[in-house]
Amino acid sequence: MSEILMRVENLAKHYDVGNKKKLKAVNDVSFNIHAGETFGLVGESGSGKSTIAKLILRLEKPTAGKIFLGETNLLELKSKDLLKARRDLQMVFQNPFDALNRRKRVRDVISLPLKVHTSLNEKEREARIIELLGLVGLRPEIIERFPHEMSGGQCQRVGIARAIALNPKMLILDESVSAVDVSIQAQILNLLRELQDKLHLTYLFISHDLSIVRYMSHKIAVLYQGEIAEFGTRENLFANPVHPYTHTLMNSIPDPFHEKSGKVSEIGTGDESIDKVSTGCSFRSRCAIGSQKEICMSVNPGLTANASAHDLVACHFPTTSSEYAQALKSLSQSGG
Repeated sequence: MSEILMRVENLAKHYDVGNKKKLKAVNDVSFNIHAGETFGLVGESGSGKSTIAKLILRLEKPTAGKIFLGETNLLELKSKDLLKARRDLQMVFQNPFDALNRRKRVRDVISLPLKVHTSLNEKEREARIIELLGLVGLRPEIIERFPHEMSGGQCQRVGIARAIALNPKMLILDESVSAVDVSIQAQILNLLRELQDKLHLTYLFISHDLSIVRYMSHKIAVLYQGEIAEFGTRENLFANPVHPYTHTLMNSIPDPFHEKSGKVSEIGTGDESIDKVSTGCSFRSRCAIGSQKEICMSVNPGLTANASAHDLVACHFPTTSSEYAQALKSLSQSGG
C-alpha cells in the first residue's frame, strides 16, 4: 500500500439560503487518497463533487473540516505558503475553452506557471513548453496558436500540459472529458492514464459518468446530496453495489441493446427540498425501501463497513442489485 498523499477529514460546506435555512452542499465528508492512485468521485449534478474540488483548492472556504496534503493542513496556510503548496496540486477544468485565456497564445498559457513558480529563463521555458506539448501529444508548432484556432481536444491537452508543467503530485480532474466529443474522450482518458504512469501522478477524478469513473479509478466514492453514500474499490463497487442510490446510478447507464435501460432511475424521484434532507436519510423519498421505514425517516445512517474493511455504505438496509430490483417491482405493483 502506497503512502497517503491526501486526507480529507469531516469536510463541510453549508450555504445560507434565507429564512434561517442552510443548504448542505458538502456535509461531513472524509476520505484518503493514496499516492499514485485515482480516486473517483461520482454522483448526479448537485451532489457536491465540484464543491469538494473547490474546497481542496481553497477556492471556497469550508464550514468545517481539515484537508491535508501530506502532513500539511492546506486550510491553515497563508498566502505565500499556499502559493508554494499549489505547485503540488493542480486542476484540469471541465470546459477547455473557458479554462484558457482566449487572448493568449499557447506559449503564454503554459509559460505563466513557469514564470511564477520557477527561475527558468525564457529559453529554458520555451524548451520546457515544447517538452510538455510532446507529453500531451501535440506538435511544437501549436505553441503559436490561440484557443479559437484549436479543437476542443487540443485545448484540453493544452490545459493538461499547463497542469503538469510544475511536476505536481496530484491533479484534480473535474469532468475533464465531458465537454469534448465522445470520439475524443477515450484519447484524453488514455493520455491521462499514460501520464499517471510516466509522471507518478495522483488523481482526484470527478465525473457524473459511471462508465468513465470505472475505467479511470482505483477507488470510488458515490456522493448524494453532499454526503458519501457508498465507498469501495472499483472491483467491489461494480460487482456488488449495496446502496439504493448506487443501484439507481448503475441502472441509468445507457445500454443500446436494451430498450428499458434507465428504468430504475425513473422511479421515485421524490421531493428533494432543503427541509426534506434535514432529518433522516437524504435518499429516502427516492428509495423503494427507505420510503416505508421509520428509521430511514428519523435517523441519518453513517458510513459503516460492508463485506470488507475497505468498503463502506451509508444505508440502514443495504441490498444487492437483485433484491433492490425486486423491491422496486413490489413498490410499483402496490402503486407506491
